[in-house]
Amino acid sequence: MHSFNSIKRRLKKYSIHWNPTRGKGSHGVFVGPDKQGIRRLYTIPASQQKEIDKVYIRGICRRFGIDEKDLLSDK
Repeated sequence: MHSFNSIKRRLKKYSIHWNPTRGKGSHGVFVGPDKQGIRRLYTIPASQQKEIDKVYIRGICRRFGIDEKDLLSDK
């Protein structure tokens, strides 16, 4: 598991931002462009908003076209 805040900070360099008001109920949304510049959304449940499971990180990377190793590296 990875800290929600650290993933949120790392996604900013890809112009992907957290929008807690876009999701329904207890869900929030990451919003940003994919590799082709098309605006995409990725919804995660509130239970993941402290520590994000690897499966959600993989989903975020797939949705936005980010290499998982680049996102998780400590650069």
